[in-house]
Amino acid sequence: MRKYIKIIIAVVFFAAAAATCKKKDKDPEIKVSVTSLNFIAAGETKTFDLTSNVEWTISGHAAASWLSVAPPSGSGNVKVSVTAEANTATSPRNAELTIAVKGKTEKVTITQEAATETPTVAPSPTLPKDLSIENL
Repeated sequence: MRKYIKIIIAVVFFAAAAATCKKKDKDPEIKVSVTSLNFIAAGETKTFDLTSNVEWTISGHAAASWLSVAPPSGSGNVKVSVTAEANTATSPRNAELTIAVKGKTEKVTITQEAATETPTVAPSPTLPKDLSIENL
């Protein structure tokens, strides 16, 4: 009987000890391999490495309809693809991506070149058929 009492006391003790232990959350870590990306006016896709030990989200691309990000959220380490559509405007455009984890953020500045203006060539004047140097 004493043996069972000792076992019951031990089980109660370990159960109480386990119940009082709190699971410690990981300290969130986040690191990106770039601080900026520069795109040509014609549009292109570039990548950067994102390293994290917790879930993360990327924001800022929704405000720039010309920019897309894949994946926009996830966890762990990943290669992020950023695609800029062609810029047909004659002014450059900018955006900022924010990568966020619990209480920490990293930013990536996006810049895209302006489209180059193509000069318009005026048509050369044509002379009437009867107007030539011989008729002058």
